[in-house]
Amino acid sequence: MSDPQYGGNSVVLAVNSTTSDVYYLLTNVTLPAASTGSGTIRKLSYCFDQRMADVPGFSLITLGISPASNPIRTRGIASAYASDSSLQKLFCGFQVKNGQKIRGSGIDTCTVRLENAIDQLTPTGVFGSFAEMDAGVEISDITLDSFMRGQFIPASKATYGASHTPVPAFAPVAVQGSGNLKGGNSRARRLRFIDWGTQAYPEAFVFMFQGGAVARANNVIEDCVVEKPSENNAHETTILTAIGSGGTLPKPDYELAVAANGTACVLRRNYLNLAYANGVTNQGLPVISIQATPNLNPVSDLYGQFTVTIRWDSKIPTFPRGGANKNNIALYFVLTAAGAEHPFYRGSFPILSSTVDAALGRAVLTCRMVDPPSAADWAPLGTPPVLHGTVGITFHGLEPFFGSGGVAEGNAVYECH
Repeated sequence: MSDPQYGGNSVVLAVNSTTSDVYYLLTNVTLPAASTGSGTIRKLSYCFDQRMADVPGFSLITLGISPASNPIRTRGIASAYASDSSLQKLFCGFQVKNGQKIRGSGIDTCTVRLENAIDQLTPTGVFGSFAEMDAGVEISDITLDSFMRGQFIPASKATYGASHTPVPAFAPVAVQGSGNLKGGNSRARRLRFIDWGTQAYPEAFVFMFQGGAVARANNVIEDCVVEKPSENNAHETTILTAIGSGGTLPKPDYELAVAANGTACVLRRNYLNLAYANGVTNQGLPVISIQATPNLNPVSDLYGQFTVTIRWDSKIPTFPRGGANKNNIALYFVLTAAGAEHPFYRGSFPILSSTVDAALGRAVLTCRMVDPPSAADWAPLGTPPVLHGTVGITFHGLEPFFGSGGVAEGNAVYECH
């Protein structure tokens, strides 16, 4: 009899290149003992990735009509896909190669969609490479859908109530249009980027050309459209970046050795509209007050719940992060009684319910912690002071820097806070 824990589809996390062991992510584990016996594991890959992995450098690659309703699907590129320490061999996804030109049929007719991102420590991009490319690359006339709305959501570790109901979770990944494309003489033209952002530790960079260990020049991002960010971003995202190298020394010393070796990095005639797709504002809203202590009783149906009251403005068209749609809020800069940033009232939290009092100019949100702390860990923090904290995140718009001769001209940027 087959074990239901190990049947069905699971996302591959890693492959040990020495032993060939495959590590994959289970959505739910309920039985105490590991199962034994034979079975079949197949890595989740897409035809597009397999073909792109076979195409040599200095090739012209033309993508045909693939509308949003029937997109080209890809695992993209992430550090977690590397099967050796050189980062040159991937067990899934693909890398863009030196000199390649990738051209779609137009942003309205050609969509490449990122699916099954699983890297929680580094971003996952639709196009990218770990290699430095002297001849550069060209990518044009494609919509790059980072698909945060459909990324894999692992089962929550926390439960609440006598029935041990799982706390709602969200995909713990950062997804973007590109992994770092290092080198010179590269072009990104007439690209459209949608549903990008981060719900995990790393910052997302929607699209980036970056210098490497030696001087790089003449990287251009032009005539691109960036819109419809993920509505559940957990912290900041940088939008379009064309930069030189930030140095070659490991952290934390690299700040002391900025190479600034980028020359003539250009961001030209790009359109950035960072408002959320449903009309929700991305403006940061101040916290008026927050519940002193959340419910920390694991057997209560209210486990992990807390309320936060935010300042409300009638000019805001709809509720931040969805409200009745049960999306998340990003909460930052709440302080402890000692004045330090609060370690638990920080990050992204699911909204359970919300009420708006337009007359008083405030809204009350009931939220839940995905992984609540113990009462013992909470006790030393004291009552958070009022009038501190912000609901919302920041976007960093255009970055042509780390070098000389950088140009940003003719760009239109909206709702970039």
